[in-house]
Amino acid sequence: MNLDMHFHSNLSDWKQSIDEIVLKAKDLWLQYAFLTDHDRISSQFVTKARSLWIKTWESVEISTLNKQDDFSLHLTYYAWEISQKVSLILENTINQRIDFIKKQ
Repeated sequence: MNLDMHFHSNLSDWKQSIDEIVLKAKDLWLQYAFLTDHDRISSQFVTKARSLWIKTWESVEISTLNKQDDFSLHLTYYAWEISQKVSLILENTINQRIDFIKKQ
């Protein structure tokens, strides 16, 4: 079984677009591929990968931060469809990060 369960696109911290990644996955004969951008869910990747017979579902790398101990952690999350509640939490995380950068 050929699979890759953790990679990023240029929407996170990698260079390749979603289109380039899907084509690369097909070239590598991946049977399963899971895009885990930081705090972003890509339905576009899921649709395009499935159209090329690559098995996938929604996935994301969730950023967490313990401010008290200055400790960060990334958790990967995979689901056939990620709930609206989780999507809103991720959107809030991204907005907080943007606000932090603007303040700098």
